[in-house]
Amino acid sequence: MLGLEWKDIDFEHNIISIKRTSNYTAERGIYTDTTKTKRSQRTLKIAQPIMNMIKEYKAEQDEEALRLGDKWIETDRLFTKWNGAEMNNQTPYGWLKEFCEKNELPFYGLHSFRHINNMKTSLLKIRLKITYLSTRNPLYQSKYSGFESIPNLV
Repeated sequence: MLGLEWKDIDFEHNIISIKRTSNYTAERGIYTDTTKTKRSQRTLKIAQPIMNMIKEYKAEQDEEALRLGDKWIETDRLFTKWNGAEMNNQTPYGWLKEFCEKNELPFYGLHSFRHINNMKTSLLKIRLKITYLSTRNPLYQSKYSGFESIPNLV
């Protein structure tokens, strides 16, 4: 997430390209590196409402850069410190943790968000399988009754 740069956003086709990571070590400070694996480099098709929010965010960031003038550090990063400098990797983690505590929500860390789509896909497959089986076999109709009340996850 912190390695995303504005050049990775294709607003015309609603695509975000994942090409790099932002890392931190005490010795090197914040630095850009390649993704862990080649498979980690990918392009994602993004829904229009999300792209609209990213456009608004870009406009806000551009306004802030103009307001700060020569205090703004141009990094091309989407997510930056107040002055445009690269953000420390622990900052979003801390924000989410604080948000969860303030709102009495469980905290699982940022990494757990990467798995939401996989979970939704798996649950949908299970739902489809059970729906199919329950229409074919009365045994499954009673065993899995109530499953149909789970909202559509897609």
